[in-house]
Amino acid sequence: MSVSPTRIVLATALAAGVAIALPASVSAAPKQCAVGKWRLISYSLVAKTETTSTVKGGAGTKLTITPKKFSYDFTGSKKVVVKTVLDGAPITIKRAYRKHLAFKSVLKGTKKGDFSLKRKSASGNAVVDSTLGGVPAGHENLVKTYRKGDYDLFVLPHGKYTCAGKSLKFQTKFTDETGTSTISAHYRRV
Repeated sequence: MSVSPTRIVLATALAAGVAIALPASVSAAPKQCAVGKWRLISYSLVAKTETTSTVKGGAGTKLTITPKKFSYDFTGSKKVVVKTVLDGAPITIKRAYRKHLAFKSVLKGTKKGDFSLKRKSASGNAVVDSTLGGVPAGHENLVKTYRKGDYDLFVLPHGKYTCAGKSLKFQTKFTDETGTSTISAHYRRV
């Protein structure tokens, strides 16, 4: 019976009480590229219903991702601009996101995969103030919105991601009885 040199070394080391470190490729799973700190550089939503609506902005939003948590910091982020048509008239709504919002999350894959936020786990003090033509048009508490099971499309509740080095991109598509919305967000590692 032949015994490999590796088995002899392992048996000898174990008998002597020596700890052996296995190579990283054997002992650890690959690191998830999306884990880390990010800053939003672009966001786009196109909703096609009877008309086409667009949403852009929010640059500067900070996002910290761990294997089980997404944390948003809206401090210093740009306004999000919604352009749509209501009763045949074009309107522009500006939405200012402020403070912090966090979720327990599920992140699958290493360089690409799926993500989802556990909406009812929302925590923080994030709010959104909307204006229409410079006039206040609404105030929303994001934690309450998510805990009710609703969501705000600027903070994507789920979707796909691709990650390479300093670039993280989210893609999501929603279809319902009113039409289809396609959303993309591009983050840069900080």
